[in-house]
Formats: sequence, C-alpha cells, structure tokens
Amino acid sequence: ATRIAAMLTDNMFLSVAKDRALSRARVLANTFTVQCQMGLMDLDTLVAVMNRTNVEQYPAGFEAILVSNASGTPTPLTPLRYCMGHSPNPGCSNYTDDFRTAMAMSLTSSGGSFLGQSYNMASAFMASRILTACGGGGLGVLYILPFVSDQSTFQKYVITAANVVNTALFNDPSDDSSIALVQPASPGVLMTAPMPLCQGSLCTFDPAAEAAVSSGNGTALDILGSGGYGTVLAASWSMPYLNVSLVLEIPMAQLQEDILRQLGKQGTTINANLNGTTELMLGRATMVNGTKGFSFLSTPKHFNEVCKPKCPGPATAMVNAVVNCGRGAGFNLDYRNVSVLAAYVCLPRLGAGLVYKVDDAQILQSSLDSVADYSVIQNSKEPSTMELLVGLPYPSNTTATPTAVQYLTDLQDVPGGCGDVRQQPTPQCI
Repeated sequence: ATRIAAMLTDNMFLSVAKDRALSRARVLANTFTVQCQMGLMDLDTLVAVMNRTNVEQYPAGFEAILVSNASGTPTPLTPLRYCMGHSPNPGCSNYTDDFRTAMAMSLTSSGGSFLGQSYNMASAFMASRILTACGGGGLGVLYILPFVSDQSTFQKYVITAANVVNTALFNDPSDDSSIALVQPASPGVLMTAPMPLCQGSLCTFDPAAEAAVSSGNGTALDILGSGGYGTVLAASWSMPYLNVSLVLEIPMAQLQEDILRQLGKQGTTINANLNGTTELMLGRATMVNGTKGFSFLSTPKHFNEVCKPKCPGPATAMVNAVVNCGRGAGFNLDYRNVSVLAAYVCLPRLGAGLVYKVDDAQILQSSLDSVADYSVIQNSKEPSTMELLVGLPYPSNTTATPTAVQYLTDLQDVPGGCGDVRQQPTPQCI
C-alpha cells in the first residue's frame, strides 16, 4: 500500500505540480524578457507589475518574486507577500535554506523546480527561470505554488492513475488484489471506479473495518459483500494533502496461497537438515470428486523413493492434521507404511496441517542405548559376582521365532567382552 501510494503521489502528484510551477515560471520569464527587449519595461516597472499581480490577481499562497544578484547575493526585489506575522521569521530576515536555493536557481541558465519550504516556512513548489534581457542581466523569476493548492485537480490525476492500476490488476490472472481511493470523512465512498473484486458492482464494506483502515495507516480485516470473495486483508495509506486514503485489498485466499508456498519451501529445507528418521511435513487440504484428502506442501525425505506413482502408506498423522483438522500424538503408519511416533497439529486458517515424526525403530534404539549405558554404569558399581544384564530376543530383525537372547551389555565372564554388542555381537554374547 505504501509503494502504490508513493507511485500515485510522488510520480503523479509531485511531478505534475513541479511541472506546473515550472511552466508558469517559464511563461513569466519569457513575457518579461520580451517586454524588456522591446523597451517596454524597465526594472522599476517590472517590480511594480509583479507586486501588483501578486496582490490583485494571484490566489492565496501563490506568488511571483523578482530576484536580483546585484549585491553578489540572491535577493528578492519584490515585496514578499507573506512576510509579516509569520513566525519564526516575522520580518523574513532569515530565509529558509530551500528559499535561498530557489533564488540561486533563478539566476542560472537551467533554472529548476522542487518541493521545499518557502520563506514563510510553508511547503510549496518553487520554480525558477532566468531573465536574460532585463535590468542589465542578473535577474530571475521565482514562482511559488503552494503545496495544498488546487487539491481537486491533483485528486483527478491520482484517481485516473489508480483506475489504471486497478485495470492492470484485473487483467492479471495471478493477482486478485485491488486498490480504492476513499474519503476518510466518508468511509466506504469510493472515489475510484468499482474495484475488480466487486466484479462491476459497488462493494459492501464492513463499516467498522473500513473506518479504521481509511482513517490512517494500518491494516484491518474487511468484508466484500457483493464481490463474493469473502474476507480480505485491507491495508491503507493516508494522503492527507489530497484528503484521500488509499486502500489496498487482498483476498485472504490469495494470501493463503502465498503463505502455503513459503511454508512448503521452508518445510522442505528444514526437513533436509533433520538427522536420522526424523521428519517435519506440511500438507494442505484437497477435494477430489467430493472426497477430502491432502497433498504435501513440503517434500518428504523419502518421497522420490517410495511415492512413485503413489505413496504406499496411509499417512495417518497427516490425515488427522489436515483432513480431520485435529491435534495430538501417537504411534501410527506414515506415508512409507512404516510405524512412527508422530505429533500433528491443524492450521485451520490455512487449510493445512503439520506433522513431526520419527521412526519407531529409532526411538527403540535410542531407548535401548540409554538402558545399556545405564547397565554398564551400574555393573561397575556392583560386587564382582553381581551383574545387571540387558538383552533382546534373538534374532529380532526377522520373522523367525526368537531362540536366544542377544545381550546389550558386556558379560563379565566372557573373555575380551562382547565387542560391538549392539551392531555385531560376538557369538559368546548370544
């Protein structure tokens, strides 16, 4: 919203105003130059004419100033219209830096126009042009256009530009956002053409949200009643010098897609850096032929290995998180059809779910390691004839019926110990 407002105002409003001030300064300079060349006007007459024009013809805030460099310092020759009574420079004895710059520019061949503080501390567009044939040279014209002048004209420029932006957004199939210009004093009153979201009809705004949004800079949730888009996120940017606020509205559905894409990318990156069988998975809700389901947002570690063309497992935790929109933890089968311990949670506003899981085998091994380490410590404390033994049925990795015990701790009476009892146990330890 900030960027669009800057585009509409800085590029349109400011450039138009600066060009307008420069054009007026150019007309004045050319007119006076021609009259001086023809001998129709001397310096005193020129000062009198400009002063009379300022007082009798120009609206409040507008002013043309004749600048001289005769003293070696740019100095105004015409009486300054708004000098007396303007604090902090009631006598205009100390000009603002911007005003000094503008006077200096009026004595250069190129001139120029910019927005700054005039001699009376008011914001104004100051445009300058040199007079080449008056008073023996060393003269310039400085034209002052007040910043808040002719507000309705500038509003028209901005409204026209806003409608162009809306048309571009409407023609972009990937973007359903839209902008509107509203009057802060009358929330819901559109100054622009109907927004694309409204599909040709005027929008029905949520008055409370619209008032909060259009009164200043901020965000709020707003409802588009007739557009059929449901809830949107509305962000605003106030343009007080034009007495309008720009409101940018983005459908939550579009924001949801952007957020889900980012979550999927982050989930895939995190997943790739997790150790062992641990996985973080993100999924989103789907609907196929009236049947609820899910699709992965992040890429599971073993997706390319086991999920072509279809994952063999039920992914129970993901179903619970996304399809049933639940939360919890437990042992179940994952997308590989492998038993896992999984925690899951639903993300209802996004129509998505998150699962964090680890294989049963990794949990079992970790538990056995802890128990075996404990037994080693305990055995070192026991009398020589006492042992704490930890074992598993053997063989444990096949479908055959176990016929022996595989010890996980070194046996005191086995010469040389059991070796790597957890990976390649010696025969004496079975």
